[in-house]
Amino acid sequence: MGFLEKLRLSLSRATGAYRCQKQIDMLHYLLNHYTDITKLHPAEGPLRKLQLCDAVMLNIFAQICRREGWTYWLAWGTLLGAVRHKGFIPWDDDMDVMMPREDFYKAKAKLEEIFASYGNDTLSLHHDGERRLCFSYKHIQTGIWCDIFPVDTINAPAEDIDTCRKLLAGKIRRYKRYYKNHKDKISPEAMREKRERSVNTGKGPEKIALASLEFSNTPKVHTWDIVFPLSSVQFEGYTLNAPADTHEYLTMEYGDYMLYPREGAEHHDEGRGALSSWPERTGTNMDDILHKLRDIEEFFRQ
Repeated sequence: MGFLEKLRLSLSRATGAYRCQKQIDMLHYLLNHYTDITKLHPAEGPLRKLQLCDAVMLNIFAQICRREGWTYWLAWGTLLGAVRHKGFIPWDDDMDVMMPREDFYKAKAKLEEIFASYGNDTLSLHHDGERRLCFSYKHIQTGIWCDIFPVDTINAPAEDIDTCRKLLAGKIRRYKRYYKNHKDKISPEAMREKRERSVNTGKGPEKIALASLEFSNTPKVHTWDIVFPLSSVQFEGYTLNAPADTHEYLTMEYGDYMLYPREGAEHHDEGRGALSSWPERTGTNMDDILHKLRDIEEFFRQ
C-alpha cells in the first residue's frame, strides 16, 4: 500500500467513514446474496401512482410510433425495469426511450401537432436542442415525464468493438465540446453537418449505434446486432420495443444488472423533492390524472 492509500485509510478511520463504508458493504452483500431483486414488490403510494400514469403515457407514445412508422426502444432504467421487474424498477420515477436520429427529427417536427389532435388538455412536448426530446402531462403538477434520446448510426472504423470504442472516444469528446460551445450559436442544420463530419468515419465493416451523443457523459457504442432487429418486452402490462439483445445491452450499461445498486434511488430530487412528492405539493389528484391519460390513450388507440 502506497503513502496516499495509507493516508486515505487513516483519515477514513479517524472520521468514521471507514466503519460506515464497511457497514454499507455488508448490507450490499446481504441484499445480493440472500434476497432476489426480481421478487421485490412494486412501489406503493404516491410513487406507484406516478409510475402507473407514466406507463400509460409511454404507451400513448408507442401507439403513435406504430401509427407513424417511427422506430423506438426502451432504454436505461426503463429497459432494466422491463427486463428485471416486468415494469418499473420499484424506486424509479421517470422513463427513457431512444430513437434513430432520423425518427427523432420526425417526432420533433410532428409530435406536438399529433398530441394536439386530441384537444386542448393533452400531452406536451419539450425541446432540448439536439440532445433530447421530452414529453409529459402537466409535469410541474404531476411529475410525469419521459425523455427521448437520439441514436446515430455510423460505419465502424474497426471490426473489434473495444478497438472501435477507443478510436471513437476522442472524436466523441471533441464533438461534445464543440456542441456545448456552439449549440446556441449555429443552426441545427449546421450542427448536424458538424456531427456527421466529426464522428462518422464513412468506412468500416460493420454498422454501430452511438447513443445520446450530446446528452450522456459517456455515450454508448453498441454493435448493430445488439440493437436490431428490435425485440419486445413486457412493461406494466404493455408490450413495448426493446433492443435485440437486452442482456448485452444492459450489461454494457450497468455491468451485472441483477445486483442491487449502491446509489441513484432518488436521482430526480433536484432540490424540489422526489417527483412523486410533486402532486401532493401542488394539490393534484393522481387518480384523476390516470383517468385522463387513459382517455387520451383510448383516443390514440382508435
